[in-house]
Amino acid sequence: MFALQNPWAGAARAVLSRFGRGNVLYSLNSSAVHQLENTLTLDLDTHAKFEQLQVWFEPGTSENSYNLRSVKPYYVQHVSNPIILTTRDDIPLPSPVYLALHGTCARVADLSGAGRYVDRILRDMESIPVLAKDGSSAEVLSYALARIE
Repeated sequence: MFALQNPWAGAARAVLSRFGRGNVLYSLNSSAVHQLENTLTLDLDTHAKFEQLQVWFEPGTSENSYNLRSVKPYYVQHVSNPIILTTRDDIPLPSPVYLALHGTCARVADLSGAGRYVDRILRDMESIPVLAKDGSSAEVLSYALARIE
């Protein structure tokens, strides 16, 4: 659900540290990142939007209920809110702390313009066949290299 390997991970670390959420950072930087509480099964389209911080879950009015939200309402128009998260008794539900953290990051990315910046880089990665001689495609190269680390 939440991994600190995305291009905005450095900014996320700084924000979380600044607001005293270092304990969340510690768990996401340790083997705890692989715990089931950091797992969420989504359809392919929703997963892509979730990973790109374009959709997030907000707590609903009852236990384990959430509403899927987006800054682009047409991304979630097909969803019947609220969504009730369920699991078998021996498998924990996704962490409400991690879901809230993801939602905060998604809203900050939108408000700061970071989401549009990342979208542009991703589009450029798909459309630029070779790097520009003048260095104008350096951001694209930097992002592509960061993804393989």
